Amino acid sequence: MPETFGIKRNSISRRFKYASARKLAVMSERDLSGHDIVAIFLDGKHFSTDHEIVVALGVTLTGEKVILGMVETSTENATVCRDFINGLIRRGLRVEDPILCIIDGGKGIYKGLKDVLGDQAVIARCQWHKRENVLEYLPKGRRDEYRRKLQTAYEQSSYDAVKKQLGRDQAGTAADQRLGGEQP
Repeated sequence: MPETFGIKRNSISRRFKYASARKLAVMSERDLSGHDIVAIFLDGKHFSTDHEIVVALGVTLTGEKVILGMVETSTENATVCRDFINGLIRRGLRVEDPILCIIDGGKGIYKGLKDVLGDQAVIARCQWHKRENVLEYLPKGRRDEYRRKLQTAYEQSSYDAVKKQLGRDQAGTAADQRLGGEQP
């Protein structure tokens, strides 16, 4: 895996490899029952075509962030995610109460959560991922503008405030259109 980070295998000492492996094993096997987890962020990070790490970050009732675990995989499919979540539960993750699960919209993570936690998983789409996915459909020259508009909408305190803000933006867009401005 070092090559996926742009590091040559022989540049990393055996001592560092063994020490890192021990620390990772301790983190991956530790008891989670002492944490009052109310939210979990689950996401995968691709390092190359066949290397990905799925990470679970928990948030406690007091706002403390806790790395719950990670798994190296080649995909975020439902089987991998289901096994990963079951592993967290075996290590003591308490799931008696509903848990807010923030995900990027990946189908494998969603299905894995639903298969294991059922209705206890209150799933929310990560705003950053949603915004970036939407922006992919827009011309590159307009992405920054719409990134700001979406961020302003996310910062509003109510649905009505969002509609009002986006309505003002829409009026400006209509004026741009009459003046021959490029539209997404």
